[in-house]
Amino acid sequence: MKRLSLVFIPGTLCTSAMFKQQVAYLNAHFPDLDIHAVDFSTESTLCQMSQTVIAKVGGNPFLLAGFSMGGFVALDILRRVGEKCIGLALLNSNAHADLPGREALRAEHLVQAKTTDLISVVESLYLPNYLARNDDTLEKLILDMAEKCGIETFENQLKVLAARPDCSEFVSSIDIPFLLIGGEQDKLCPPSEQQRISALNHDAQLELLADCGHFSPIEKPQEVSQILANWLQEIL
Repeated sequence: MKRLSLVFIPGTLCTSAMFKQQVAYLNAHFPDLDIHAVDFSTESTLCQMSQTVIAKVGGNPFLLAGFSMGGFVALDILRRVGEKCIGLALLNSNAHADLPGREALRAEHLVQAKTTDLISVVESLYLPNYLARNDDTLEKLILDMAEKCGIETFENQLKVLAARPDCSEFVSSIDIPFLLIGGEQDKLCPPSEQQRISALNHDAQLELLADCGHFSPIEKPQEVSQILANWLQEIL
């Protein structure tokens, strides 16, 4: 019998540590489900990232939970091997192409990271937009993940962000259990985008978390874990 997998897919400069609490919680409640998270390093295209995830599940049926950039990867996987996927969750993600001016701005950030250091760039330019409120423990986790990823991974992932396609029409056609989780204070993938996706696909389940920014899996770990558990319970 083929084993069903749930794969968590991280965002830019994030690692599998992002989902530590969700993986532990869901493993305890769904022992028959193969639950894990991937890490990216050398992948510089959506296709390469998708292949990393697809290789992880080994041809078995699966569910996907993509955070931020990981949501773009999840949608790309759905395009490629949608017949294998039985459920999709997008966490603090979006379905549009790169916005005007963002590629040039991130190119400036990359130059700055190469001339100074990556962590100072993340700390000064990214952290202020990540969390609903200051939290030293969460900020350290975010910086530790960025440091583990490193500058080459950062450069690769910026290419993915810039080249991603608009998936608005595609999300309207998704006909598997579709969960959207967002933060009411998310500046990067705001509630308006979660509501737009939900309007494009009326079967999508939308959950917006109060007092939560862009990093819902670590800002609201218990709430996110419970939402995912409820969603899985309806599918399995």
